[in-house]
Amino acid sequence: MIGAGVLVIDPAGWSPYGPAKWLAVVAVALCGMALALAQRHVALTRWALVAWIVFLVWVGISAVAGLDPRLAWLGTPQRHFGVLTWLLCGGMWAAGHTLDDDGDGRLVAGIATAVGGLAGVWSVAELAGWQPVRLAASDRLVGPLGSAAYLGAAEALLVPIAVGVAADRGWRPAWRGSAAVCAGFGTVALIGSGARAAWCGALAAMAVLGWIHRKKLRHRVLPVLFVAVVGSAGLVGLAFATGTAARVPQAFGGGPGGSSRLAEWRVASRVLLSHPLTGVGPEGYRIAFGAAVDASYQRQYGRDPLPDRAHDSLLDVAVTTGFPGLAAYLALLGLMGVLVWRAMRRGPPWLAGVPAGLVAYTAGALLLFPIAELEPSVWLLAGLVSIQTASETELVTVALPRWTRATAAGVVTAVAAMALVLGVEAVRGDQLMRTALDRQSPAAARRAVALAPDNIVNRVAAAEIDAAAGSPAAGLTEVDAGLRVSAKDPVLADEKASLLLQSSRWPAAAADLTTLIAGDPRNPTLRLELGVADANLDRRAAAAVELTMATDLDPASGVAQTDLALLYEQEGHPAEARQAALAALKRDPTDALAASLLSELPGNHGT
Repeated sequence: MIGAGVLVIDPAGWSPYGPAKWLAVVAVALCGMALALAQRHVALTRWALVAWIVFLVWVGISAVAGLDPRLAWLGTPQRHFGVLTWLLCGGMWAAGHTLDDDGDGRLVAGIATAVGGLAGVWSVAELAGWQPVRLAASDRLVGPLGSAAYLGAAEALLVPIAVGVAADRGWRPAWRGSAAVCAGFGTVALIGSGARAAWCGALAAMAVLGWIHRKKLRHRVLPVLFVAVVGSAGLVGLAFATGTAARVPQAFGGGPGGSSRLAEWRVASRVLLSHPLTGVGPEGYRIAFGAAVDASYQRQYGRDPLPDRAHDSLLDVAVTTGFPGLAAYLALLGLMGVLVWRAMRRGPPWLAGVPAGLVAYTAGALLLFPIAELEPSVWLLAGLVSIQTASETELVTVALPRWTRATAAGVVTAVAAMALVLGVEAVRGDQLMRTALDRQSPAAARRAVALAPDNIVNRVAAAEIDAAAGSPAAGLTEVDAGLRVSAKDPVLADEKASLLLQSSRWPAAAADLTTLIAGDPRNPTLRLELGVADANLDRRAAAAVELTMATDLDPASGVAQTDLALLYEQEGHPAEARQAALAALKRDPTDALAASLLSELPGNHGT
């Protein structure tokens, strides 16, 4: 499970860290659940089980009432966090309770250590210039997860486990030495990722451990101070060596991941207050974002990429499931927190490392969000901690009749087989889409979407390939097919409006854009496109209003100003056209159209 979520990639895919990794996670999780169901009986922590049941039921209700009723169950192709993922998390938590034997627990800790070490080795090789997969330029390590934030979260979870194994004298010296090496490589990946959320999580775990064992530490002040000073100096040096030290002061600026988090939370809080009971449903935040975003956020941060998470695990759960879902989730975390504290306080070092990793991951998620590829592993480890530390009175034994066990295990196995077939098709579709994009081949794009018809990202890509090939009508067909999967997806909706404009279907485009703007009034792209449609319908006053609003909402772009300059020039207002063209060039000095227009306007005087 842990290896599937961290190490699996598909170098031949358009999204190398997407469909293949998700296929592995789902298949392994379902097989693990089938094996757990085959057990004669399983002892589960009683009240945590109740909390899980309540939470999962409410997640299902939120999905039914949510903004994206179909993808709320399976998740979007980018994030995968639908009802299915929460069911996998609950199932892996229950499956983790079968690891009640000390040898089983040690095996899981050893595997987690090895996976963290391998991800660290990958990251060190990446630091040295190795690029196994084509990636956009990045000054941060991404490892086998394709995301610096995800890599940081994974290592925040796994490095403490490796440290626990290395510190446990009950393990053989060779294993302890290997664990220390894995912890070292994992630390390089953690620091090199520049993931400040993961750094905060790791610091939180160390603080909790220090508080729990404060009495022991008081008797060893000098060694502790020495280790703290040397360790801090080493981590700071590593941060400078990997080029991520500058991200510390950036956290107090207005850039991504800094004070912008407060702005993101402000928008998410508006969404929550608008949907307090059942939330927007899993995967519904990207749809609700447009109605809640304010002009200040839009001007300063934009929406590229489109925010689809609240960037705080608790707020993310609240937004998608409402206040009742948040209450059930908090109850679950609180019940788990008691067992985590107990394991960190009383458990042997190898076991104490597991809850320390859980604390680091969970604390870091307060500045990030739940990650579908990692959450099932997190809850598997939480189940392991639960069964290793819970008392007999805290457990309830779930014993199913033989025929029930066999039936349930058979059903889950059948679902796993079906998921495997569909997952393989999704991987093949992703690989074909890469070929289609490389060759700009509409035929290959159509084969790709046929293999994974519910992948709305592939639908958008296929539509753009059709449009580039001179067939926007075929692109509209792809977009309409995608909208049947997710009727309110904002990216699909914008793509449809863009294709209508390319097809010169001005009335249809204007009507479509007017409807979209009613639900997303501060979207500069929609305003710009409506301005173009209005101008071509000779509604020039309305076009000027839309283009002016687009200019105000997107101060980094000069496109709307250029269009406004053209509009003024066509209306015979050279002074206004000149002013707009100058404003466009101030924003984008490389805007050839604005420069050409400015040179042709009277009264230019060589400016």
